[in-house]
Amino acid sequence: RAIFEALNADVVWDNNTKTVTGSKGSTTVVLKINSKTAQVNGKNTLLDVPATIVDGRTMVPARFIAESLGQKVGWAENLRTVLITD
Repeated sequence: RAIFEALNADVVWDNNTKTVTGSKGSTTVVLKINSKTAQVNGKNTLLDVPATIVDGRTMVPARFIAESLGQKVGWAENLRTVLITD
């Protein structure tokens, strides 16, 4: 939720299907917990790692989410920080 909202996207959690859906503009991203396949605008995409639940929180691949929503992702080695920009 935090990643989608930080990127000004709407996010919906479906507890029955264990699916998170984020949308921004004309882009919709769908991830199912423990699946290495996600969808961007209905097209299947293979993930490096699946979305998972850890201590009751949904963890998603940040790079995949950011890039799917049109953002650039970088790494600041000296800060050990992921940078997400327009």
